[in-house]
Formats: sequence, C-alpha cells, structure tokens
Amino acid sequence: IGALRVETTLSPTVTAQTLVVAARRQSVLQSASWRLPGAYGSAAFTAGTGSNRPFAAFVWRLDNEALDVSAGYTLVDLGFRRADAPLPTASELRRENLLVTVRPFRQTQLTVGRRNFFVAHDTAETVRYTLNQASFGAALAGWRVHGGVFDSRSGLGHVVSVFSGLGRDLGSRAAADLQVTESRPGGG
Repeated sequence: IGALRVETTLSPTVTAQTLVVAARRQSVLQSASWRLPGAYGSAAFTAGTGSNRPFAAFVWRLDNEALDVSAGYTLVDLGFRRADAPLPTASELRRENLLVTVRPFRQTQLTVGRRNFFVAHDTAETVRYTLNQASFGAALAGWRVHGGVFDSRSGLGHVVSVFSGLGRDLGSRAAADLQVTESRPGGG
C-alpha cells in the first residue's frame, strides 16, 4: 500500500487537498475548503473514490462564542473504504448530519444532533445506523453538572443511553467527578 497527501493554499481563504492511496483498489479524494465572508463560518467539499467506490461530501461549520453548527451531507457507496487494506473497523458518515451546540449563558451549553453512519466489515454485512442525541452541561459556583441521552438505531435494533454527572475541582491539581450511565438495548 502507498499513500500520498498533497495540500496547497490557493488563496488566503481557500485550501485544496488531494489524497491518493494505491492498493488493490485505488482511492483518490480531492477536497477544497474555504472560509466564508464575515461570520458565516467555513465550508468544505470532497469528491472522488475510495477503493474504487464513489464518494462526495459537503460540510458547513459555524463556530462562535454562542453557537456551534456542523451541517453536512455525504453521498457514499456502502463499499467505500478510505484504503483497501486490512484496517480496524471504522464508521463513515453518510446522508444528512447535523450537530448544534448553543451556549445561552456563560459556562452553559445545550447540544442536539442527528448523525448517520455506516460500518463496513470485511467478513459481515454492512451496518447502517442513525444516532440522535441531546445533552446539556453547566458550571456554577465551582460545580459541574451534565447529562443527556443518545438514541442509536440500526437494522440490528436500537440502544437508548442516558447519562448524568456531577463534578467539582478540588484545588488546582485535583478534581472529583461522578457519572452514571444507563444503556437499554431493544430489538436486537
């Protein structure tokens, strides 16, 4: 296997990257990213093939003090692999993906999201799944509190996980945290 990655700055706001992986099946991915004018964030587009299977993705990101948004769409063949080589199993984004974090007050945040993935296995069927999530976190008077829920659904079933936690700094070099997590599988 051989790999080559070339990145170049086309302008102060635009960067391009090419990734080539030579193996039994070839991967060639071309990307362009750019900073949008004003406070509109950044965007990126990637197109090409992975292990001779088509791939295209677009993502838009906005990051500021009060709001983080990552929204994108990925068109991907379920046989896509970044490299045609024995690698650890990894998930790839597919279809629509959205993650929004709002910070309405100082040291407080709320996050909601919906992401779609697939996991390709060399020896088993490809698994497609959707992850819906909502969480919160806050810090007040030296205490930290957080919690949330993850709902993961696939053709194999679904799992709902709920978590909550409480923590406090104990001076400048130590902290104490407690987190409780419960996961309930259903349908498989």
